[in-house]
Amino acid sequence: MRRLLLTLLVLSACGGPDDTQTMRIGLSPEAMPCVVPGLQAKMQISGQPECLLDITGAQEASGVCARVKTGGMVAFRLVYFVNLDGDPMPVELATATLYKDLTKVSGAKLLLDFTPEPLETGEDDDMDTMTNLQEVCAGRNPRFAGQ
Repeated sequence: MRRLLLTLLVLSACGGPDDTQTMRIGLSPEAMPCVVPGLQAKMQISGQPECLLDITGAQEASGVCARVKTGGMVAFRLVYFVNLDGDPMPVELATATLYKDLTKVSGAKLLLDFTPEPLETGEDDDMDTMTNLQEVCAGRNPRFAGQ
């Protein structure tokens, strides 16, 4: 299992749930075993709308998520995915989840480090023993075995 080389930075004024917080995300390209055409990323934050992230040519994720609520435990789930032609549902390739206690957030910055979290790449939509990521790297459709 690969390690995710990711750092998430939350910038905010500390305080209650109406404070606006933004996130800047950077991913080292070593986290993916191949260049994934059409790679996309999103951050899912417990109890809040997900936010889409941008992917650079070097497969680095970056973006801004607004209004991260403080005052309790928060789960941050990073999802890498692709959209396949004609398929309305995105195909998940890899995820990482980090839990952070934001009860006592103080100051303007909070650094969330995903580095020790494993990059989960076990999704296998067609149950053919090749993961979605392996199939996309091989140029195959992970939704249909043998394609």
